[in-house]
Amino acid sequence: MNWTEPKPPTKGESYYDFTTCETPLGELKIEWKSWKDSPSYDIDLNGEWIGSEYNLEDAKKIAEKFLVNKRDEFSEYFNYKMPEKTDESDITEKYTNLVNCITKMQEEWDENGYDYPPDIKLQRIEQAFLSTLNKNKKI
Repeated sequence: MNWTEPKPPTKGESYYDFTTCETPLGELKIEWKSWKDSPSYDIDLNGEWIGSEYNLEDAKKIAEKFLVNKRDEFSEYFNYKMPEKTDESDITEKYTNLVNCITKMQEEWDENGYDYPPDIKLQRIEQAFLSTLNKNKKI
């Protein structure tokens, strides 16, 4: 990470001493009150506070850890939402599992007498399916 050299309070940028680092998610900024004996070093990303430490190096480590965690969250999300290409038999199996799951939910709804308009019923089935999918991540 490429942090700027510490800067003094600067009109339009910060009322406190600060350093910044540009990231793919925006600007990280660490600010502190240098006139204090033991200042806290507040960390924010695009103006949203993400943490505080009691020395500059630890604050930078927290900022980096925050970015790594975000990267991992995005990576997990996109790997799950956009899986690698699979062979045709795998796609057929997943499609069959999906149809079976939706059919089973439809049957349970009909057996329990849920009487929703078709569009609401479809939304409820989709919600139940996504909930099941998130729990199992098998389909």
